[in-house]
Amino acid sequence: MLFGKRKKEGAKLANIEFPTYEGSGIPRLERQVLEPLPKIQIPTRIKIPERPKIISPQRMQRIDMNSNKPLFIKIERYKEAMQIIDNIRSKISEAEDVLRELSRIRREEDKELDAWHNDINRIKSQLLEIDQKLFEV
Repeated sequence: MLFGKRKKEGAKLANIEFPTYEGSGIPRLERQVLEPLPKIQIPTRIKIPERPKIISPQRMQRIDMNSNKPLFIKIERYKEAMQIIDNIRSKISEAEDVLRELSRIRREEDKELDAWHNDINRIKSQLLEIDQKLFEV
């Protein structure tokens, strides 16, 4: 036996009576009848937006650029590649603009921080002068 002795089949549990409580401190919850929810129209067809076309690596083939053979490419694929390259150029241009702006902001912050350090050093030196003049007496 895994968990102990088996109970005898004829054994009955003693009836336990729980005490009743009629206290006034506990609020009594009333059962509420809720109105049925309105029916909602669920569309049977949901339109999924199209994803942009990307040339997958599986469709690309390795081309030997050292050979002198003519290379034939479908105009559609050429235009698609040119659009992708233009998109990459525009994204690079945007990234450069953002980096340029961040550099400008960082330079301004550095100037402000240097000015604050100079102000604090000037105030320290003035306090030292005041302390020296006060304690000379």
